[in-house]
Amino acid sequence: MLLANRLDAFPIDKVVAFDLLYSQFSREEREQPSFHPVPLRSDSLHLLLSRKVPGNAERMARFNRGLKVLQDSGKVSQYLLEIQQPMSLAH
Repeated sequence: MLLANRLDAFPIDKVVAFDLLYSQFSREEREQPSFHPVPLRSDSLHLLLSRKVPGNAERMARFNRGLKVLQDSGKVSQYLLEIQQPMSLAH
């Protein structure tokens, strides 16, 4: 509907939009839409582990230590930027 000019805007996660465009549309169709530079909202990522499962407290502690290493090195920010910025819609 967006590509048929029946909609002016369509709110969708950018990563989901790129996946949809690459899997369902031709190169010419992928060149048509654009993305507004300001997101409607920004979400955070979470890891949920049940407190009832043995070993999850240690898993969470290990995960948090590894996440801190990645955050301190700038890798988390790098990964999040990379997934949101594919080379081009035309590929």
